[in-house]
Amino acid sequence: MEDEHIHIRFERDGGFSGRGLTADIDSAALPAADAATLRDLVARARVFKQPAPAARRSVRDGFRFRLTVAAGTRRAALETSDGAMPEALAPLVEFLTAMAKRSAQPQQRPAATNSPGTKGER
Repeated sequence: MEDEHIHIRFERDGGFSGRGLTADIDSAALPAADAATLRDLVARARVFKQPAPAARRSVRDGFRFRLTVAAGTRRAALETSDGAMPEALAPLVEFLTAMAKRSAQPQQRPAATNSPGTKGER
């Protein structure tokens, strides 16, 4: 899987606030270190060899996760939750959650300035 292009559609919903989190994460758009980490976590999680989901165990205010993973010609769609997540999948989900949160952060706007001749001039 070394240097293989990976694209993941990550969706998280549920939780206490019920606020969803969604991101499309593409290894080609990531810094080299993050892309290498993503490839390593996908390999360790064995996403293309995960068994069919077991009966869902509900965790009050827990999160549900949906991952659609594409690498080369392989595709996998996984659904899991806080209460039923396979141990091998947890580090990948944590990484994807952090990446999704980072991409959801609003961009910093430059501080507004008042120049002569503009509104707000005193």
